[in-house]
Amino acid sequence: MGKLLGQLTILIVDDDDLLKSEADALGHPAIAFSALSPKQVSASKGSLSDRDIVVVGVDTPGGLDLVADLCSRPGMPPVIALAGRAPHGKSLEHTLLLAELRGAALSLPKPIDGVELALAAIELIRARSGSGAMAHVAKDLERRLDW
Repeated sequence: MGKLLGQLTILIVDDDDLLKSEADALGHPAIAFSALSPKQVSASKGSLSDRDIVVVGVDTPGGLDLVADLCSRPGMPPVIALAGRAPHGKSLEHTLLLAELRGAALSLPKPIDGVELALAAIELIRARSGSGAMAHVAKDLERRLDW
């Protein structure tokens, strides 16, 4: 697993500028977003084990293949797949299901704001580890949704 000691580290692998700005706008001290392009991550061949969650946009060419590649790497953190549109007449649900079949731990539709993405990541970590370590962060984020 990543370095979930006091800060949840989430890597965004997507060229979606709106998603990146949503992540930047979150501004929570317990959550650190970083971003790399799909080409950078594809070329790296590393496990990205220094992250707790990897978020991959699958509505771009090669996005589903990137999910399959990442999920097959040893020591990889959980992958969340995001899609806002489906290619060539397929449904969005079909694209998200394909991402899960290729190994994504969770798939979600876009647009998604930073709070919702962080909450999904926390819930995924909590479900996998059984730890309530980020419960206070989740409650803080849930309050933001109520505004």
